[in-house]
Amino acid sequence: MTALRYWLGQHGQVFGARERAAVIRREICRVVSETPATDEVVLDFDGVRASGFSFADEVVAKLSLDLPGQRIVVANANEQILYPVAQMLRRRVLSATIENADGTRVEFARD
Repeated sequence: MTALRYWLGQHGQVFGARERAAVIRREICRVVSETPATDEVVLDFDGVRASGFSFADEVVAKLSLDLPGQRIVVANANEQILYPVAQMLRRRVLSATIENADGTRVEFARD
């Protein structure tokens, strides 16, 4: 399994705007397309304090749709990030993996 880790903290500490999120999502898609044999995209929220619902939908949920062959992993996310992410995944009936700080993983499956 080849994973690509994308550090979202390079873009700031608080995310909310859908427009900004769309730019970041397109950048992630570009990086994935330039990285051969990637089957997992780790969205690393280290350094990010909060995410709004629009950002979670645009980056995490839509990325799952844009990259159907990739597993999407949400790493180093606090509750203020995980709640909007979970809500948007549920709304779109998608799945993702949550990576805890200790490296253990939990599958977030659609209901």
